[in-house]
Parts: sequence; structure tokens; C-alpha cells
Amino acid sequence: MTANCQGWLPASRCVRHGSAGLNNDMGSVLSNVRSAVVGAWSAVRDRAKGAPALPSDARGGNKLRDYLERLNRSVAGDADSEAPADLRSNLDLSVLNARVRIGREPDGESWRSFIIIEICGTIQAPEDDVEVDLEVTPGDVTDKGASGLPVLNRPKQGPIDGSSHFSYCTSMGRLYQRTTVLEDWTAVARISPDWFVLPRQGSRRLQYHIAIQSRQSRDCLASVRCTGTFENVEPGYLDIEDNTQRVKTLAVGLAFSVGAAHSELREAEIEVIHGWVRTNFGSANASTKARTELQRALQKTAAFFRKGGRLNVEDICREIVSIAPLGGRLEMLDLCLRVVGAKGQVTTAELTLLKDLAVCL
Repeated sequence: MTANCQGWLPASRCVRHGSAGLNNDMGSVLSNVRSAVVGAWSAVRDRAKGAPALPSDARGGNKLRDYLERLNRSVAGDADSEAPADLRSNLDLSVLNARVRIGREPDGESWRSFIIIEICGTIQAPEDDVEVDLEVTPGDVTDKGASGLPVLNRPKQGPIDGSSHFSYCTSMGRLYQRTTVLEDWTAVARISPDWFVLPRQGSRRLQYHIAIQSRQSRDCLASVRCTGTFENVEPGYLDIEDNTQRVKTLAVGLAFSVGAAHSELREAEIEVIHGWVRTNFGSANASTKARTELQRALQKTAAFFRKGGRLNVEDICREIVSIAPLGGRLEMLDLCLRVVGAKGQVTTAELTLLKDLAVCL
């Protein structure tokens, strides 16, 4: 991942899914359900470690450069990395420049990747002897025409918070002179992918806003933006949202299948399913039109089963297992049990299907 930008701030870390298992008619029906839900209620949520301190004996700008050279060796280390070609001849050293690259280090039998931020050029302080911090804020600009998507903090536990945007911050020490010029590329930060969550899996294009600011006044002394690619090997938070919506849609299909297992789909069973859909897909801000569209999609689904329509339950369960956690699968079984119980008795066919679902899920 390479980038070259002009301009310059430090900090503390302030699935694919398919349609297997549905025949053409039911696939269309469930697609209508999902489209109505997505159109009405699904929306994309709008949504560093520290460096060693500078020694106290000051020798002017050379002292900072000596320190940053040591930091550079500490950050980059001897790890294998994808280092871009030196672009110094094309740079304007009167301003701050930045670039990013991918570093790698052994991790057992595999390799661990991390993002290295490098800078060169000029940092202009308002006066001598100013303590400064570095702040790096990445954003995902992979999709053309989009304003960019946030990179989120990875939670230590619990769900991802769409409002918790990732930013890496660290101390850079002290600028002993008003003007400091870094004539060579100097690594100032190493960011682990374990600290953040990207929107999507796969090759992503990230834009980094890098800023140097006064620790005392918080004024920005220099800033720059640079971009680079990053290969994300795990599902992003939007992938997770998509999978969640897909699983809920498939759950509706399973619930209707259980309700129709005795060859007759009753109103009490349909009402249980409708109530579950309203709870899991509904929104207090949904328009009347959106609610009507969802209701029509559910009516079409019910009509499909009333006419003897059937789903390939085994294939649906296989897809659900591939994208849903165990807790989500247990919730589906609970829905199916409530559907069966809606009419006050359980037939042999329903009991057999419930057992098959428990095994498959």
C-alpha cells in the first residue's frame, strides 16, 4: 500500500450470501420481503500505542530528527514489508508529506500485517519548544461516487458500535524549534488491524487523514491526506448487517414452512410470524407506504404456502449456518416453536420438521 501526499498530527487509540434452497417462486417472494425491508428500514450506519518520550536535553531540530530516526527503526523493525519506491525527488519538503505501507511480521506459522505511517517535510510550530501529538484517522473510499465510509473501533466485547469511529493517536514528543524539516521518510506510527473494523471484506482503498497538533492548544500545525490499499480478510460491519438481514429473511421462510407442515397454514400461525417480522424489521420511523409494502410481501408469502408451496429447508439451514452465529440460530428455532404452538397442538409432521431443523441448525 503506497501513497504520496503533501501537507501533516499523534494519539492513543482514542458474506457473501446466496439464494440456495429456494425454488424460483419462493425465491421471488422472499426477495420481495427483503426488498421491502431494505427499502423501508435497512440503512448504512453513519458512522492509537504511544511512542517513547523525547529526552529532555534539547539540541534543536536535529534532536527531533535523531529521535524520529530511532522511532522509525522501532516502528519498522526488521519485518518484511511492502515498501514503496522513494518518491523524495518529487516531493515539496516545504510542506508535510505522508505515505502508508504494509509491514509484516511472523506470527507463529503465519504472518501478521500492520499499517505503517511515514512522513517527511516541514512542521511549522508557532514558537519554540512545543509538545506535539500525532493523529491518524482512516476512512474507506473504495466505492466510487461515495463520500466515504467510516472505519470503526473494534469492541473488546459485545456488538460493533456504528458511532465509534477509529482514530490512532500518540505523542510525537517536543519540537524544540519553530521550523522542523524531515528530509527523509520517517515512520511515526504502526497500526494493527486488530484495532479497527472496515465496512467490507476484500481489497479496500483507505484514505488517511494525518495531523500534527499542539498538545497544549490542540491547534493543528500541519496535516495531510494519503491513500493506500488494504486487504481485509474478515467480514466488514456492512457485510455483517447484510448477513443479518439475509438470515432474518430466511427465518421467515422457515417459520412459514413449519406452519404449513401439516398442510394447512392458519391465521394464528401467520399472526405469530407477522409479529416477529414487525419486531425484527420494523421501525417507528417507517412510512405508511413502507409498512404497506412489507405487509403485501408477507401476504404473498403466506399465499405461496397456502397453495402448497414448499422450500428446500435443508439448503436454507445450510446457508443460515454459514452466516449466522449459534445464538441467532437458536432464535430461529424459538420462532418456529412459537409458530407451532400458536394453534394449541403439534402434529407429527410438525414435530418431525422441528427435529430436522434442530439438527440442521
